[in-house]
Amino acid sequence: MVITFILLVFVGSSYISASSINYFSLGNWFIKVQEVKEQKEVDESISNSLVGYEVILKDSLQYLTDSIQENLLEKQIYLSKKEITKTQREFKRELSEVVSDLENMNLDEPIFEKELEEQLEIDIENTFKKVLEGT
Repeated sequence: MVITFILLVFVGSSYISASSINYFSLGNWFIKVQEVKEQKEVDESISNSLVGYEVILKDSLQYLTDSIQENLLEKQIYLSKKEITKTQREFKRELSEVVSDLENMNLDEPIFEKELEEQLEIDIENTFKKVLEGT
C-alpha cells in the first residue's frame, strides 16, 4: 500500500506537472495567437491608412500638376502678348520712319520714272522676241 501510495503520488505529481506544463504551453500559445491577431489588426490599420494617404497624395499631385500647367499657360499667353506688343511697337516705329521719309521727300518730281521706262522697254522687247520665236 505504501508502494501504491508512492506510485500514486509520483504519477499524480507527474500528471499535475505535465498538465501544468500543457496549460502553460496553451497559455503561451493563446498569448501568441492574441499577439498575432493584434499585429494583424495593426497591419490592416496601417495598410488602410497608407491607402488613404496614397489617394490624398495622388489628388494633391494632380492638383499641383494642374496648377503648374495653368500657370505655364498664363505665362505663355503673357509672353505672347508681350511679344506681339513689342512687334507692334517696332512696326509702328518703322512705319513712322517711312512716313517721315516720305514727308521729307519732294513728291512732285518723278522718282523712278526713267528706270521704269527702261524696264518697260526691256519687257516689251522680251515679249516680242518670245512671240517671234514662238511663230
